[in-house]
Amino acid sequence: MTMTAAIIDDLEEDRNLLKQYLLCCSSKRNLYLNMEEFCSSEQFLQKFIPGNYSIIFIDIYLNNHTREADGMELARKIRALDQTCIIIFSTTSPDFAIEGYKVRAAGYLLKPYGYQDVSELFHLLESTEDKINSFIEIKEKGTWRRIRTSDIIYVAYYNHYNYIYTKTYMSKTYLKFSKLKKC
Repeated sequence: MTMTAAIIDDLEEDRNLLKQYLLCCSSKRNLYLNMEEFCSSEQFLQKFIPGNYSIIFIDIYLNNHTREADGMELARKIRALDQTCIIIFSTTSPDFAIEGYKVRAAGYLLKPYGYQDVSELFHLLESTEDKINSFIEIKEKGTWRRIRTSDIIYVAYYNHYNYIYTKTYMSKTYLKFSKLKKC
């Protein structure tokens, strides 16, 4: 099984620690975890495409100098565009745990957390495995992209291309329709 995760934290050492824990957890579960790191919400939003990330880890205080909850605002933006990705907060403050329910956060890692905390969270997420696995992978404009099957509204075929329509975007791919039909 393959999953794509985003780690959004302004502190490089926190990103590296979480990445190390996630790699260890995923290897013990025979899971390939493709991870991308971002140091700000702006950097993440420039690359964000709904459906591309299975799990998104967000530090609530992305700008440590102002102590504003920039990560919570980012979670609202993500949730408005992607209803199915798993959002997990990794932060120093328990103050936003209740507000995390409003964006349907699946977890809340309170810093400093250890490997065991991340491992337990992975165990809880295993119950959502079907939701995470339910996607198709297509090549679009030279890059691979994942589309959750539950997001697909319809597929149209024209001039040797399949056009996959979701609630938020349209993808054009040369993937054979017989392969799409199996999904």
